[in-house]
Amino acid sequence: MLSSLRCGVVAATPAVRVLEKAGVAHTLHPYDPEHPSDQGHGEAAVAALGADPRQVFKTLVTRVDGVLTVAVVPVSGTLDLKALAAAAGGR
Repeated sequence: MLSSLRCGVVAATPAVRVLEKAGVAHTLHPYDPEHPSDQGHGEAAVAALGADPRQVFKTLVTRVDGVLTVAVVPVSGTLDLKALAAAAGGR
């Protein structure tokens, strides 16, 4: 789920542009990004798309020892910060 719908126009995200440049076959699944305040963005996307939360991913950016680090986890999951730091070679 790489894109969202705003004012009826699907905007190509940086991820979509990378896929297109690399010639990777993909399908966009537009949805209205508005959601209830008690719901996170990932949960709102899953609900709007009728998707499996284990197959929709969220991208989280953190700092590990001062270095920006990106983690990709299923919407149904949580990020273990200690495991991320260890995987990134930090503390």
